[in-house]
Amino acid sequence: MEGDTDHSRNKTGITQGLLMYSFVHVGERCILDIDVQGARSVRASSLEAILVFVCSLSFEDLEKCLRARGTETEELILKRLRNAKAELEQGQSLGLFDHIIVNDDIKACYEQF
Repeated sequence: MEGDTDHSRNKTGITQGLLMYSFVHVGERCILDIDVQGARSVRASSLEAILVFVCSLSFEDLEKCLRARGTETEELILKRLRNAKAELEQGQSLGLFDHIIVNDDIKACYEQF
């Protein structure tokens, strides 16, 4: 949602008004790749949404994947890991997400959803 910042320091976000005009009024469905803060904004809005939290098998697996990419500086990796730790705790709290999927096997994740 508006005001969120991604990890590459680019401003990202979609205003609620744009979402409602672009998708709700034309009867379309959309999939948003948003963080926990964005999910809270969607949940608090008048949008009818199904929120799905996708997380890695473990925090260690997430760190391993981030480092294996080789696309980010150590500073950015540490920032992403700090953010991920907080989001994992918030994302698994009761009531925010309708479904929680552990991304350990893509086929199993697809079948679960």
